[in-house]
Amino acid sequence: MRPIAAFTLAGLSAVLAASASAQQPQVDMAAVQRWSQAKVAQYRVVGIYDGWAGASDWAQKQDRESGQIHATDTVTLEFKWDMKKKQPVGAVKIENAKTSVKGTRNTMDKRIAPVLKGDYEHLDVASVTIDRDGRGTLKGTRFYPAAELALDYPGSMAMKPVKAETIEVTQYIAVPDPTMMGMAGMMPAMTTSTGTQMSFTPDKKSFVMKLDGWTWTYTPTVVE
Repeated sequence: MRPIAAFTLAGLSAVLAASASAQQPQVDMAAVQRWSQAKVAQYRVVGIYDGWAGASDWAQKQDRESGQIHATDTVTLEFKWDMKKKQPVGAVKIENAKTSVKGTRNTMDKRIAPVLKGDYEHLDVASVTIDRDGRGTLKGTRFYPAAELALDYPGSMAMKPVKAETIEVTQYIAVPDPTMMGMAGMMPAMTTSTGTQMSFTPDKKSFVMKLDGWTWTYTPTVVE
């Protein structure tokens, strides 16, 4: 998994220029002034995963490419952000929700979908580090419960047991520069070279980023 590019006000200057020439600018001057004068912001970040997770992490299994789990998961982060230094102030608070499994499938043959014998946990975040450029690294674990897989397919469709397995997982995020909130009215939705999709909520109070099946909603508020 590649680290994703940080979103900064300077890095989006070209996008803003193109947007301004193509549409009527809608700059919230009060928001621009508020954020330009802010010293510390409080960030609440909610990440929601909803998609098919490959069973490829079950080590040494012939079904590693075709067995998939449809899961939803939520991770919530809270931290203070130094507007000048562009980095977190103090520790990042982490809240992990329980993963919900909607179903399983085998992309080669729908008759041999994996059968889970316990609870699957997509991402249980244990630590978060964010560098000066707003690039965040979430490290944690993914838990695959004991299951039954068609290990000998296509020679046989017989389901065979596999043991539970816990693996280490790294998930990357990008923390946007809160100063951009003042320009939300004239910023279009965009996609970076790494495939990250970014937009603003209709009320222009939060950033929304989508990548790797995750939707991250960043809501900053001025602390001082």
